[in-house]
This record gives sequence, C-alpha cells and structure tokens, in this order.
Amino acid sequence: MKKDEKKLARRFWVAFVAFFCLTNITAGGINIIVDAYGIFGSKVFPSFNQKKDYLYQNYRAFKAYDVTRNSFDTVIMGSSRIEIGFDPKSDVFPKGSQVYNLGIPALQPYEYISYLEHAILNQPQLKRVLIGIDFEAVYANDKFKPGFQEYRMKHRRMAYQDILQYAFSWSTLMSSLNTVRRSYKEPEAVNYPQSGFQTYAPSKKALLAAKDSFLEEIGKDPSVIAPDDRQRIVASLDRELKDIARLIEVCEENDIEFFVFVTPAHVLRFHRNIHKGFEKIREDWLRELAAVVGDKGMYDFSGITPITTKDINLEADYYYETSHFSPHVGNAIVSRLLFDIALDSDFEEFGTFVNPDNVDEHIESQQEKYREWRDSSLERDTEMLSSFVQ
Repeated sequence: MKKDEKKLARRFWVAFVAFFCLTNITAGGINIIVDAYGIFGSKVFPSFNQKKDYLYQNYRAFKAYDVTRNSFDTVIMGSSRIEIGFDPKSDVFPKGSQVYNLGIPALQPYEYISYLEHAILNQPQLKRVLIGIDFEAVYANDKFKPGFQEYRMKHRRMAYQDILQYAFSWSTLMSSLNTVRRSYKEPEAVNYPQSGFQTYAPSKKALLAAKDSFLEEIGKDPSVIAPDDRQRIVASLDRELKDIARLIEVCEENDIEFFVFVTPAHVLRFHRNIHKGFEKIREDWLRELAAVVGDKGMYDFSGITPITTKDINLEADYYYETSHFSPHVGNAIVSRLLFDIALDSDFEEFGTFVNPDNVDEHIESQQEKYREWRDSSLERDTEMLSSFVQ
C-alpha cells in the first residue's frame, strides 16, 4: 500500500511540475508574441497587437531595449517634449543620417548619462547627440524615476529580471490578452513608437483637464517660494547641472558632437513659472547651464519669441497645449542647431545662441520682452487658452 501511495505521490508531482511548466511556457509564448510592453520587439500585426497601451506603463524599459534594436548615428535626448516634438524621419536632418528619438517623459540628467552610455555601447557609429533640457522636468521631479533600472543599461542582451517579469508573469499575460482585445476592437489604432518617435494625439478630455488645471494655477495670486522649498530646488538643480557636465564629458570622451538646447514651452507656461516664484531660480539656473556648456555654447528656444507666443489650436500648428510643441517646431530647432539657419520666415527670430559671455544680456532681454508681453498680451492669450478647447 505504501508503495502504491509513493507511486501516486510521484505521479502527482510529475503531473504538477509538467502542468506548471506547460502553462508557464504557454503564457511566456503568448506574452512574447503579443509583446504588450514592447520589450521583445516582436512583429506587429494589425488587429492583433498594434495597440500597445501598456507600453507606456514602463516606457523607460521599452526605450532601453528599443535602442538595441534600431541602428542610428544621431540621437535626440530629453523629456516628453522631445519624444513627441522631433520626427526622426524628417528631411531636416542631414541626408543619410539615421536618427533615433530618445525622448522619455520627465527624463532626468542622471538618466541621460545612462541612456547615452547604453546607446554608445549598442551603436558604436553614434556621432551626434542633440540634448534638450527642460527646466520644469529638472526642478519638478525627484531623483529616481519609476521604471528606470541601471541593470538594463550598457548591455546588449535583455536582463534576466525583465525576461521573468515580461515573459513569465501572469499579470503580463492579462496585459497581453487585453492588448489583443483592444487591437481587435480598434484595428486602425496604432500607438507603437517608430524610431522612438511617438505621434501625439491627446484626447479632448485630457486637453480640457490640462487647460482647467493650468488656468486655475495662473488665476491664483502670485506666489513666493518658501525658503526650505527654495533650498531643496536649488540643491536639486545643482545636482542635475553636475550630471549635465558629466553627460558632456561622455560625449567628448567618445568623440561625439553634441548640441545643447533649452526646450520652448508656450509663453503661458513661461509666465506660470514666473507667477509661481521661479523667475530668479530659473535665471540663475540658465547662467550656470551656460557655464557648464562653456564656449561650445547652446541655444535657448524658450522665453518670449514669435513662436512661443503663437496661438494654441486643435490643429497643433505649433503647440498641442502649453507644454508640448509640434514636430514642425522640432524641425525648426534642428535646422537652427545643425545648420544655424531658420526653417522658414516664421522662425527667423526663434532661438538665441547663449554662452557665458552673453547669458546676462540674454536674460535681461528676456525680462524686457516678458514685461512687454505681460502688459500687452497676457489677458488676450489667457482668453485664447480658455476658448481653444470646450
């Protein structure tokens, strides 16, 4: 009897292990084929897995592996403004260039370093880097961002941690099944980035929420930053400036040509930062950034320009909302950075070359232009924002 019980127990465990292995292999196969998070680079099929909503839940992981699957000699780095504002396939880039958009929402300077070193390892032909700096992304975020993992960096193969998480996870299986369902229901919906570039199509609901929140902020009385908050913000900016200095060193050590620029938020967002008490902090930050970049110089596309004061409309000719600009504006930035020429007549006065010698003059000019805009156009532009989406 005991012998039979042992045989029965052995058969049970063999069956259990076989079932466990079979189900996990099946789940893993489904997860890899569907590739809900875009981690494996699996082929995209219409009505099956082209609608990858889950990809944006861990965009930093996706970009880390997408860098290894593309071939490029030019990379654009920065926050979500870069991600949706620069089309790598644009004709504005030098003929024959292969470009990758390494824009990631709220990307921090310490992450720039890791992603650039990762790109250099996987793309030894890399020769040019465009570095977009976003003041708000730097001061408004904590040191470590969700989804960023050093173990993914500077490797040519996928980390075992991500294989376990994205292939053999039952929660990933649920994401895979939902991806197939959504892709089948919306066969025309494609939101899989190409060469790192993400087409931006904000919903009316999202635009309304962003507009209402923004108008509420600038409708309040002007604020003064508390001393403790000021100290924390300044310390954060100092740390990030050191990271930018190290980023430039990485470029120089690898003979990579670099172009630093400050991204152009709409004038209303520039006004909001001043309204919230950030004017002096931002001006000091700009001086220090110019010192870090040194004689190479940088371009500042922010502040008051004929472009940043354009109306916001649903056609997104220049801006989608107060933060994100269109690829048309991105093309003008590339034209100025790489060729020092205006994309067209609209952009003649777009972008100011800044270095340690002229940064104070540039800041004084921006102060004067801001006061002129505030006195003549603030009320009108606020009304424009109020009515651009209902």
